[in-house]
Amino acid sequence: MSIEKAKLMAARAALKHVSSGQVVGLGSGSTVEIFINELAKEVRRRSLKIQVIPSSYQVLLLAYENGLEVKMPNDVEIVDVAIDGADEIDPKLNLIKGGGAALLREKIIAYMAKKYIVIADYTKLVNRLGEKRSIPVEILPFAWRWTVSHLKKYGKVEIRMAKVGKVGPVITDNGNLIADLHVKPVDAPEILEREIKRIPGVVEVGIFTGVTDIAYIGYVDGVKELAPRQ
Repeated sequence: MSIEKAKLMAARAALKHVSSGQVVGLGSGSTVEIFINELAKEVRRRSLKIQVIPSSYQVLLLAYENGLEVKMPNDVEIVDVAIDGADEIDPKLNLIKGGGAALLREKIIAYMAKKYIVIADYTKLVNRLGEKRSIPVEILPFAWRWTVSHLKKYGKVEIRMAKVGKVGPVITDNGNLIADLHVKPVDAPEILEREIKRIPGVVEVGIFTGVTDIAYIGYVDGVKELAPRQ
Protein backbone atom coordinates (compact mmCIF):
# COMPACT_ATOMS: atom_id res chain seq x y z
CA MET A 1 0.00 0.00 0.00
CA SER A 2 2.85 2.42 0.80
CA ILE A 3 4.29 2.01 -2.73
CA GLU A 4 0.88 2.69 -4.27
CA LYS A 5 0.56 5.85 -2.19
CA ALA A 6 4.04 6.94 -3.30
CA LYS A 7 3.06 6.41 -6.94
CA LEU A 8 -0.09 8.46 -6.41
CA MET A 9 1.93 11.31 -4.89
CA ALA A 10 4.24 11.38 -7.93
CA ALA A 11 1.35 11.18 -10.39
CA ARG A 12 -0.53 14.06 -8.79
CA ALA A 13 2.59 16.24 -8.76
CA ALA A 14 2.82 16.08 -12.55
CA LEU A 15 -0.74 17.34 -13.08
CA LYS A 16 0.36 20.97 -12.70
CA HIS A 17 2.19 20.70 -16.03
CA VAL A 18 -1.05 20.01 -17.93
CA SER A 19 -3.15 22.91 -19.18
CA SER A 20 -5.98 23.40 -21.65
CA GLY A 21 -5.06 23.26 -25.33
CA GLN A 22 -2.12 20.91 -24.85
CA VAL A 23 -1.15 17.67 -26.53
CA VAL A 24 -0.06 15.32 -23.73
CA GLY A 25 2.10 12.26 -24.36
CA LEU A 26 1.42 9.28 -22.14
CA GLY A 27 4.04 6.67 -21.33
CA SER A 28 3.22 3.25 -19.93
CA GLY A 29 3.35 1.42 -16.63
CA SER A 30 1.62 1.30 -13.28
CA THR A 31 2.41 4.88 -12.21
CA VAL A 32 1.24 6.24 -15.56
CA GLU A 33 -2.00 4.29 -15.15
CA ILE A 34 -2.55 6.17 -11.89
CA PHE A 35 -1.68 9.44 -13.62
CA ILE A 36 -4.23 8.80 -16.39
CA ASN A 37 -6.98 8.23 -13.84
CA GLU A 38 -6.00 11.42 -12.00
CA LEU A 39 -5.71 13.33 -15.28
CA ALA A 40 -9.23 12.35 -16.29
CA LYS A 41 -10.56 13.69 -12.97
CA GLU A 42 -8.63 16.93 -13.52
CA VAL A 43 -9.98 17.29 -17.07
CA ARG A 44 -13.53 17.00 -15.79
CA ARG A 45 -12.94 19.25 -12.77
CA ARG A 46 -11.25 22.06 -14.73
CA SER A 47 -13.05 21.49 -18.07
CA LEU A 48 -9.70 21.09 -19.80
CA LYS A 49 -9.48 20.65 -23.57
CA ILE A 50 -6.53 18.35 -24.17
CA GLN A 51 -5.50 15.58 -26.52
CA VAL A 52 -3.41 12.58 -25.46
CA ILE A 53 -0.91 10.47 -27.40
CA PRO A 54 -0.70 6.90 -26.01
CA SER A 55 2.51 4.87 -26.11
CA SER A 56 0.85 1.45 -26.00
CA TYR A 57 -2.44 -0.33 -26.55
CA GLN A 58 -2.75 -0.66 -22.78
CA VAL A 59 -2.63 3.13 -22.41
CA LEU A 60 -4.84 3.65 -25.47
CA LEU A 61 -7.62 1.56 -23.92
CA LEU A 62 -7.25 3.23 -20.53
CA ALA A 63 -7.42 6.69 -22.12
CA TYR A 64 -10.60 5.74 -23.98
CA GLU A 65 -12.13 4.29 -20.81
CA ASN A 66 -11.48 7.60 -19.05
CA GLY A 67 -13.08 9.65 -21.81
CA LEU A 68 -9.88 11.34 -22.97
CA GLU A 69 -9.49 12.54 -26.56
CA VAL A 70 -6.92 10.26 -28.19
CA LYS A 71 -4.68 11.17 -31.10
CA MET A 72 -1.79 9.39 -32.81
CA PRO A 73 1.68 10.92 -33.34
CA ASN A 74 1.05 11.56 -37.04
CA ASP A 75 -2.02 13.63 -36.11
CA VAL A 76 0.03 16.30 -34.30
CA GLU A 77 3.05 18.49 -34.98
CA ILE A 78 4.47 18.37 -31.48
CA VAL A 79 3.78 17.02 -27.99
CA ASP A 80 3.62 19.81 -25.40
CA VAL A 81 4.41 17.61 -22.42
CA ALA A 82 4.95 13.87 -21.95
CA ILE A 83 4.43 12.04 -18.67
CA ASP A 84 6.16 8.69 -18.30
CA GLY A 85 7.32 6.19 -15.72
CA ALA A 86 10.66 4.42 -15.30
CA ASP A 87 12.12 1.16 -14.07
CA GLU A 88 15.33 2.81 -12.84
CA ILE A 89 16.45 6.44 -12.47
CA ASP A 90 20.05 7.51 -11.90
CA PRO A 91 21.24 10.87 -10.45
CA LYS A 92 21.45 12.43 -13.94
CA LEU A 93 17.86 11.29 -14.59
CA ASN A 94 18.99 8.73 -17.13
CA LEU A 95 16.49 5.90 -17.21
CA ILE A 96 15.94 2.22 -17.80
CA LYS A 97 12.52 1.69 -19.34
CA GLY A 98 10.69 -1.08 -21.13
CA GLY A 99 9.38 -3.28 -18.35
CA GLY A 100 6.04 -3.11 -20.13
CA ALA A 101 7.63 -3.68 -23.57
CA ALA A 102 6.60 -0.22 -24.84
CA LEU A 103 10.10 1.32 -24.98
CA LEU A 104 10.15 2.17 -28.70
CA ARG A 105 6.94 4.20 -28.68
CA GLU A 106 7.81 5.70 -25.30
CA LYS A 107 11.13 6.95 -26.66
CA ILE A 108 9.50 8.42 -29.77
CA ILE A 109 7.04 10.35 -27.61
CA ALA A 110 9.86 11.45 -25.28
CA TYR A 111 11.77 12.98 -28.19
CA MET A 112 8.64 14.58 -29.65
CA ALA A 113 7.87 16.33 -26.37
CA LYS A 114 8.83 19.89 -25.48
CA LYS A 115 9.00 18.74 -21.86
CA TYR A 116 9.52 15.15 -20.70
CA ILE A 117 8.49 14.43 -17.12
CA VAL A 118 9.12 11.17 -15.27
CA ILE A 119 6.97 10.00 -12.38
CA ALA A 120 8.01 7.12 -10.14
CA ASP A 121 8.13 5.88 -6.58
CA TYR A 122 11.29 6.05 -4.49
CA THR A 123 12.26 2.40 -5.12
CA LYS A 124 13.22 3.29 -8.70
CA LEU A 125 16.18 5.47 -7.66
CA VAL A 126 19.65 3.97 -8.20
CA ASN A 127 23.22 5.25 -8.24
CA ARG A 128 23.94 3.55 -11.58
CA LEU A 129 21.61 2.05 -14.15
CA GLY A 130 21.54 -1.73 -14.10
CA GLU A 131 21.79 -2.07 -10.33
CA LYS A 132 18.35 -3.66 -10.00
CA ARG A 133 16.91 -4.19 -13.46
CA SER A 134 17.92 -5.69 -16.77
CA ILE A 135 17.94 -3.50 -19.89
CA PRO A 136 15.08 -4.27 -22.31
CA VAL A 137 16.09 -4.33 -25.97
CA GLU A 138 13.45 -4.48 -28.70
CA ILE A 139 14.71 -6.67 -31.55
CA LEU A 140 13.40 -7.84 -34.90
CA PRO A 141 12.28 -11.48 -35.03
CA PHE A 142 14.21 -11.76 -38.32
CA ALA A 143 17.68 -13.20 -37.44
CA TRP A 144 16.98 -12.72 -33.73
CA ARG A 145 19.52 -15.39 -32.78
CA TRP A 146 22.29 -13.46 -34.56
CA THR A 147 21.25 -10.20 -32.87
CA VAL A 148 21.18 -11.88 -29.46
CA SER A 149 24.64 -13.36 -30.04
CA HIS A 150 26.02 -9.82 -30.40
CA LEU A 151 24.10 -8.52 -27.39
CA LYS A 152 25.83 -11.19 -25.31
CA LYS A 153 29.01 -9.13 -25.56
CA TYR A 154 27.49 -6.94 -22.84
CA GLY A 155 25.98 -9.58 -20.55
CA LYS A 156 23.48 -12.39 -20.21
CA VAL A 157 20.51 -12.17 -22.58
CA GLU A 158 17.05 -13.69 -22.16
CA ILE A 159 14.16 -13.49 -24.60
CA ARG A 160 11.23 -12.29 -22.52
CA MET A 161 8.44 -14.83 -22.31
CA ALA A 162 4.75 -14.05 -21.81
CA LYS A 163 3.43 -14.93 -18.35
CA VAL A 164 -0.34 -14.50 -18.61
CA GLY A 165 -2.80 -15.14 -21.43
CA LYS A 166 -0.26 -16.23 -24.05
CA VAL A 167 2.19 -19.05 -24.69
CA GLY A 168 5.60 -18.10 -26.04
CA PRO A 169 7.56 -14.86 -26.18
CA VAL A 170 6.31 -11.36 -25.47
CA ILE A 171 5.43 -9.63 -28.75
CA THR A 172 5.55 -5.84 -28.66
CA ASP A 173 2.87 -3.57 -30.11
CA ASN A 174 5.23 -3.25 -33.09
CA GLY A 175 5.45 -7.02 -33.68
CA ASN A 176 8.96 -7.43 -32.27
CA LEU A 177 10.65 -9.43 -29.50
CA ILE A 178 12.08 -8.19 -26.21
CA ALA A 179 15.57 -9.31 -25.19
CA ASP A 180 16.37 -8.57 -21.55
CA LEU A 181 20.05 -7.74 -21.19
CA HIS A 182 21.54 -8.33 -17.73
CA VAL A 183 24.54 -6.06 -17.19
CA LYS A 184 26.76 -4.90 -14.37
CA PRO A 185 25.95 -1.36 -13.13
CA VAL A 186 26.62 1.01 -16.01
CA ASP A 187 29.13 3.86 -15.67
CA ALA A 188 28.43 5.47 -19.07
CA PRO A 189 24.82 4.76 -20.11
CA GLU A 190 24.91 7.16 -23.07
CA ILE A 191 27.79 5.16 -24.60
CA LEU A 192 26.08 1.82 -23.99
CA GLU A 193 22.85 3.17 -25.51
CA ARG A 194 24.67 4.16 -28.72
CA GLU A 195 26.63 0.91 -28.96
CA ILE A 196 23.61 -1.36 -28.57
CA LYS A 197 21.64 0.60 -31.16
CA ARG A 198 24.42 -0.01 -33.71
CA ILE A 199 23.77 -3.77 -33.68
CA PRO A 200 21.75 -4.77 -36.77
CA GLY A 201 18.40 -6.15 -35.67
CA VAL A 202 18.13 -3.89 -32.63
CA VAL A 203 15.08 -1.67 -33.04
CA GLU A 204 15.47 0.28 -29.79
CA VAL A 205 17.11 -0.02 -26.38
CA GLY A 206 15.48 0.80 -23.06
CA ILE A 207 18.18 3.24 -21.95
CA PHE A 208 16.97 6.85 -22.04
CA THR A 209 19.80 9.38 -21.64
CA GLY A 210 19.69 13.16 -21.66
CA VAL A 211 15.96 13.43 -22.31
CA THR A 212 14.37 13.87 -18.85
CA ASP A 213 13.57 17.44 -17.81
CA ILE A 214 11.98 16.77 -14.41
CA ALA A 215 11.37 13.72 -12.26
CA TYR A 216 8.79 13.55 -9.50
CA ILE A 217 9.70 10.88 -6.97
CA GLY A 218 6.88 9.82 -4.71
CA TYR A 219 7.26 8.88 -1.07
CA VAL A 220 4.59 7.89 1.42
CA ASP A 221 4.66 11.35 3.02
CA GLY A 222 5.33 13.54 -0.01
CA VAL A 223 7.10 14.01 -3.31
CA LYS A 224 10.51 15.29 -4.39
CA GLU A 225 11.13 17.19 -7.61
CA LEU A 226 14.47 16.32 -9.22
CA ALA A 227 16.34 18.02 -12.04
CA PRO A 228 19.18 16.32 -13.96
CA ARG A 229 22.45 16.40 -12.02
CA GLN A 230 25.33 17.61 -14.15
